[in-house]
Amino acid sequence: MRSLFSALIPRLNSIELAGEPELAATVFVGGLKHLPIRYSIR
Repeated sequence: MRSLFSALIPRLNSIELAGEPELAATVFVGGLKHLPIRYSIR
């Protein structure tokens, strides 16, 4: 993930939230199920 984001972030012109994040309903490990974003590439 670190390699992915270190290569991707410099290429983005803008990034913003495009809706409500949805959390995964779980007992053991919580996290995001959906994270809608809108972005533009340079």
